[in-house]
Amino acid sequence: MIKRSNSRNGPRVYAQLLGVDNVDTREYHGRIGDVIHIEPYALFKVDKVLVAIRAEKAGLIEHGLATLDPKTNQWHYTATADNPEKEDWSIAVTAVQHQPLKATQTRS
Repeated sequence: MIKRSNSRNGPRVYAQLLGVDNVDTREYHGRIGDVIHIEPYALFKVDKVLVAIRAEKAGLIEHGLATLDPKTNQWHYTATADNPEKEDWSIAVTAVQHQPLKATQTRS
């Protein structure tokens, strides 16, 4: 998961954990239809990318799934709600890899 905050000092990365390499919020201005570009690590196949946008005072603005662009191998999240706080907001992105199910057989 990666968290990015937009504050009066500009965008900055808070913490980066397994799964996401880059989150590009240059096209996100807090309006419906704005796009966030996400690049997960290439070390494993990412099955889905979860996105949540929070505002400091308003709380959770929206959350949902990003979609994969097979041409660029980038994930895109399109905003579905207006963000009332243009200055103090953050985004949390989590890349998810589903583990294959293991079949276990027991005999006695």
